[in-house]
Amino acid sequence: MKYAGIVLKITHPQIEQIFGQILSELTHYHIKAYLDEASARKLQYEYVLTQEITKLIDFLIVAGGDGTFLRSLDFLASKEKPVVGINLSGSLGFITEITLEELRETLNDIVNESYKYIYKSRLRCAVVRDEKTLVCTDVLNEAAIIRNSLTPIVNFDIWVDNLYLSKIKADGIIVATPTGSTAYNMAVNGPILHPETDAIIINAVSPHMLSFRPIIMPANVRVKVKISKAIGPLYASFDGQRGFELMSMDEVRIEKSGFPVKVVQSKRRDFFDIIRTKLKWGEK
Repeated sequence: MKYAGIVLKITHPQIEQIFGQILSELTHYHIKAYLDEASARKLQYEYVLTQEITKLIDFLIVAGGDGTFLRSLDFLASKEKPVVGINLSGSLGFITEITLEELRETLNDIVNESYKYIYKSRLRCAVVRDEKTLVCTDVLNEAAIIRNSLTPIVNFDIWVDNLYLSKIKADGIIVATPTGSTAYNMAVNGPILHPETDAIIINAVSPHMLSFRPIIMPANVRVKVKISKAIGPLYASFDGQRGFELMSMDEVRIEKSGFPVKVVQSKRRDFFDIIRTKLKWGEK
């Protein structure tokens, strides 16, 4: 291991000290660090993590929260390069589960190639209009199709592997990964999936159908959501990081991506520890 990329949450009040600590730990292992452009500019750091440099780095360190982690995935050039998510929010994240106190131990494991990891699946999402692909991107959490507050209820038609599922009247539709099951999907009463479950979730936001329930599907299915009727602005949101305005008759096509993310896990806790802590299960 010779080179590491670093992506920081630059709005954190102690980011200078945190970056100094990360840099010191990497220097201890003779690892050269490259910093994302916005952070490098703020911290006046010389070595910038450009798209060309992403091909050089051996692993990526993300210090922030789950949002910072999602933003950092643009710097991954290979699905075999591990990502270390360091949580700075004070409470464990569902994705960024490693604390600053665990950084030295984690780096030692990475250098010795003895680290614990999981491949987190992603979804490839495309916006198609008149059979022309306008946008194509991968998401780790979810693709969400959402109306704004002034747009009346939307009619969606949904197909799974070219088989018609149903027409759904709702404020929006979410297609989520197991990782995304604890994000937007959970906020609208969707099920929680274990991160190693090979499945996806189709869920609706405020469905105007009492009978509708979220559906868990095999991960390799192809989902097509068609906007059959929308009067007013409607948007496709990809991991909450980028969006695209949709029109009636547009389609959002979703399938399993061939580019999962190799996420380094903490050896001190497991998924159920994080669930209990974040959701306060078992507390009175």
